[in-house]
Amino acid sequence: MKKRITIIMLLLVTLSVVAVFIGRQAIDVMAQDEEAVAAVAPARDVTLFGMVGLARGQIARLNVVNLRSVPAAEPTAYHVPAPVPCTVRLRFLDQRGNTIARSLESILPGDGAFLDLPFHEAIPPGFQGRRLQIRAIVQVVPRPEDARRCATISTVEIFDNETGRTSVLYPEEPR
Repeated sequence: MKKRITIIMLLLVTLSVVAVFIGRQAIDVMAQDEEAVAAVAPARDVTLFGMVGLARGQIARLNVVNLRSVPAAEPTAYHVPAPVPCTVRLRFLDQRGNTIARSLESILPGDGAFLDLPFHEAIPPGFQGRRLQIRAIVQVVPRPEDARRCATISTVEIFDNETGRTSVLYPEEPR
């Protein structure tokens, strides 16, 4: 009887060590994934774009993607990691720096969001021109409970409202 209890105890200790080892391996893989994402696209709190022209019949679109990967689906010995969304503020400004469109988005890892600004919604009262100048800002909202920073990448796109054809694609500056 004593021998059987000893064997069961040894099996339990061995299983515990294996579970801890597997959990450590999963954590190491997730940390390497975070480092790989950071190397490709370092964390940014604010992305600023220069001015672009928007003409009648066009729409400006500000795109942003959360580059973090989705946590592994396999649970570790302790818990199943939940996907952590990035919260971002998307804004279009006129040439004087006034906000003309805004959106607050929560983006899960691997997902994206966008903000559209049609020409007819951007024109100020009394505007008589054919084009107006706009610029875009993406701001990552920090999460105090999550020490990791979001890794995002953004673009500004100008496309024709009728055909959907993109005429300008303005990528974020590499840093």
